[in-house]
Amino acid sequence: MSVGDRSPAVVQDERVFHVVCRECSTESLARTRAVARELANRHKQRSDHRVVIERID
Repeated sequence: MSVGDRSPAVVQDERVFHVVCRECSTESLARTRAVARELANRHKQRSDHRVVIERID
């Protein structure tokens, strides 16, 4: 593999999910969709706020 080649494993490791509350200033980053969902669900349960998850490439 030469410099600049990207294997699927490398690309997958670079994914980040941005968890953002639409009703307050709470936000966080997660490395997996599962962790992002957990963070979003936890905040929603505590606050009843609308939370979105955005994938950052």
